[in-house]
Amino acid sequence: DFPNQDLYGLDDNYNQFTSFQIEYYRKPEYSIDISVSQTEFISKDTVRAKILGQYFFGQPLAHRSVEYTITRADYWDYDYWYGGENYLSDDYRYGYWYGGEVDKGQLTLDEKGEAFLDFSAAWFDDNKSQVFSIEAQYVDDTGNPSFARKNILVYRGEFGIYREEGVYAGKVGETFELPVILASHLEGKNISNINLIARISRETWVPYRNPGEKYPRYRQETEELPIVSAVTNASGRANLKFNPQKTGSYKISVEGQDSRGNVISKEFYAWIVDTDQTFYGEGYETSLSLRTDKQRYDPGDNMRVSISSTIPDTDVLLTLERARVKRYQVVHLNGK
Repeated sequence: DFPNQDLYGLDDNYNQFTSFQIEYYRKPEYSIDISVSQTEFISKDTVRAKILGQYFFGQPLAHRSVEYTITRADYWDYDYWYGGENYLSDDYRYGYWYGGEVDKGQLTLDEKGEAFLDFSAAWFDDNKSQVFSIEAQYVDDTGNPSFARKNILVYRGEFGIYREEGVYAGKVGETFELPVILASHLEGKNISNINLIARISRETWVPYRNPGEKYPRYRQETEELPIVSAVTNASGRANLKFNPQKTGSYKISVEGQDSRGNVISKEFYAWIVDTDQTFYGEGYETSLSLRTDKQRYDPGDNMRVSISSTIPDTDVLLTLERARVKRYQVVHLNGK
């Protein structure tokens, strides 16, 4: 039951309800728990998970058989480096709907109610980091189950590759720069002097017209560009550069190798336009710019806005926004 609040300009009460019915209740007699020494690992590490079964009055669930399952799913990682930490909930079923099963079986708890599960975190279909979910379940003779789950994050390598803030588009014939930074997953690990390569491919759709057809068709055009390389500096930064000669969408696959031989890669994208076209993006100073005559206004004041463009004699869409678009107009620029 949410308090009265203004949503999309409407003042009303918003309620949501659910219901359930208890047919039968029996207090559980025991619990299953899974513990791991850490929650983050590197590919090819050996993971040891401890499964503990206990009665609620404190005695171990000794010599009982427990079923276990290990599943995995690709871990979604940021493209841009944001300087934050990863937080992985133990009970969140990450990737449950599309993950793959790694292993399953049975373990017998010892006299202390403990069993240890060892496995290698090295099952990878691609170059992505993955979330491994360890699940354990004990079902007694009456069918009463007890279940536990533990999630761990397995990085593809000792570092991750991220894109630093910069433009996402460029122009034909101009050098495009992709600034990247490596983030170490191991405290104190050196990330300088790492060789990085970038495999670049271009994709676009070219129109063509068959005889007798009114509307054009499109065919896909692809191209592989020469590999470019760079070496990270003392702070783990590098700048990958190439000179695009055609328009289209460019996929840039950046790849590096850690000291364990793990190959880490990340895909980035850039949009390349023709010389007489423009694009908008932070850090690109040669398209459009706005300047107001002052920084602060009172209600009823007139505002003077100066618009500059590197493309002369063009139309510009000018909007005034406050929570939504309040006004807009098309302004024609004479010259720049």
